[in-house]
Amino acid sequence: MFKRTKEYLADYESQFMKLERHCRKQCRDWEDIIKELHIDRGSLLGSEQYEEMTGVERAEALLKVDRKITICHDSIDIIEGRRSNGVSVRRGFKHRCARIRKNVSALSDEGLGVKD
Repeated sequence: MFKRTKEYLADYESQFMKLERHCRKQCRDWEDIIKELHIDRGSLLGSEQYEEMTGVERAEALLKVDRKITICHDSIDIIEGRRSNGVSVRRGFKHRCARIRKNVSALSDEGLGVKD
């Protein structure tokens, strides 16, 4: 029984590390898109075309960019939700697996092997 427990926990840790790497990579990609959208929003605010728009047109133009930013944040939330429920926990291992998740989540990107 003890050997199976060790094997299960080692397997759980490797699966969660794989999932954590994948989620961090995806979140980083979405965060890069958010940065680009904020740059686009700033360039829109500083453009001459924006100055020539009426109030309603300005609001609509900003709303389009803001909606895209919101979609990106929602996507990050979905990814983080999948990460927390991505690897199933066997009965009786809830607390030990939670400790593993906490330790793996605390690792740096280098510790996980996340590449740019």
